[in-house]
Amino acid sequence: MRMVMMVVAMIAIGSGQAMASEPIVLQGDRISLSLDRDTGVITQIEDQTSGITLVAPQGTAANFRMMLQKPDKSTVRILGKDQKPSAIEESPGKITLRWNGPLTDTDGSPHDIAARMDITTEGGSLTFALHLENRTAYKIMEAVYPEIGGLAQLHAPGKPCDATLWIPTSYTWEKPIAPGFETASFAYPGGMCMSFAAIHSPSANRSLYFSSQDPIARYKVYWFFPQTGTDGAKDVSTCIQHQPFTPPGSTFDCSPVTLRFVDGDWRACGQAYREWFAHTFGITQPSQCWIRSESFFLMTMFMLPEGTINFTFKDIPKWAKAAKDHGINSVQISGWQMSGHDNGYPMYTPDPRLGSWKDLEDGIRACHAMGMKVYFFVNYQPVMVDSDWYKNELHKYREMAADGGYTWMAGWGMGTLWARMGHPWLMTWADPAFPQFRKIIVDQFTKLAQIGADGVHVDKMFPTAIEYNPDVPMSPDTATWEGAIALTKEVMTACRKYQPDWAMSFECNWD
Repeated sequence: MRMVMMVVAMIAIGSGQAMASEPIVLQGDRISLSLDRDTGVITQIEDQTSGITLVAPQGTAANFRMMLQKPDKSTVRILGKDQKPSAIEESPGKITLRWNGPLTDTDGSPHDIAARMDITTEGGSLTFALHLENRTAYKIMEAVYPEIGGLAQLHAPGKPCDATLWIPTSYTWEKPIAPGFETASFAYPGGMCMSFAAIHSPSANRSLYFSSQDPIARYKVYWFFPQTGTDGAKDVSTCIQHQPFTPPGSTFDCSPVTLRFVDGDWRACGQAYREWFAHTFGITQPSQCWIRSESFFLMTMFMLPEGTINFTFKDIPKWAKAAKDHGINSVQISGWQMSGHDNGYPMYTPDPRLGSWKDLEDGIRACHAMGMKVYFFVNYQPVMVDSDWYKNELHKYREMAADGGYTWMAGWGMGTLWARMGHPWLMTWADPAFPQFRKIIVDQFTKLAQIGADGVHVDKMFPTAIEYNPDVPMSPDTATWEGAIALTKEVMTACRKYQPDWAMSFECNWD
């Protein structure tokens, strides 16, 4: 009897070992994903419409990785492919992999971190989500996922590789996925105008849409890098890197990352991104915003930084009529605030050399009587470092670099003689993540709405990638970006109480 029981037990164990070698397969609509059951690494993605199959080179398959930062600023790395999942949950349209911890770093030391990766499929897409729980005494400095290999296999079956990587930047960026491909990285927001990449094969007329579809505005980096398998095969992989600086005792949710195969080139990928963006945030239609309805506007600097006065507020009616006579229906007033254009920030009150609040209000009314819109040139972030206001208060809200220094310190001068001699008024960036700073801006812009202004143009709205000010109330990768959005929402809400069609435009490099 004992011998029989022992035989049965051995059969059960042997059966379990056989099952462990079978891949985990997530079958979707026209797309499928395979994972290694022992490690959870991504081994294969198949486009069942074209027959394209992406397979990571031998020995390079991965899933996630992270970097921890110790109090002394030294770092350690954890590779997801070195961790055995604690549990695997499979259900129709979803796979969940759990690593309950501890996770072992590349030197073999354990760290009390738990990870969960959820992979779902819907409408021909795969979406990855990664949740981390930091129970260590260190910060999670970086979190990278999902690691997708085999991009060089994006071509029609039986055809040579003809895939090209296309990135939406402020300039045209295209590069063949071919031997000699060098590592390339692109940040969003900031470097990329929109948060997606397109890998296109002309022979298959198919593209891989790869996108961090993040409802939170936070800094991340798309990476594309060459890989060489243990068998010598060469290919290209991609992943997305977050830099959350998640402190001990906290959790972090990486952005949802979606990939799908689409017919066509980057335009088809752009349409996929637009559909997600419109569904998530909405897109203002021209009919809903007078700024978007206007094709032209006249912008004039009323006063330059060195005090040169071109117009006063009493000149507004005559100035605006000249624009109207030439078919222009909207005007933008610049250099209207204390000290003139690109000066005195963030003091957004009329410079008395140009006139009073009442003079400005009368000028706006004269424009409205001609059927014209009036908006004002402003900024969010620049603050003058030599002002008493900065020395007494505003310095608390400035952005900080990793060493505690300035993220930016410069000035423009707009062609003034003093600036040309190398002495522009110096400014640095404030971080709108601070509610106290947002109130300073909102209160002043609200005053413009109260006297009839139709909106503002926010210039130079380029947040810093990572914020190191220790007092900022948001995470370092999110503060400047979400801070700018929070400020915009607060300005819109406050100003539309007085001017229902208040509108805003921005000089920025992200959507």
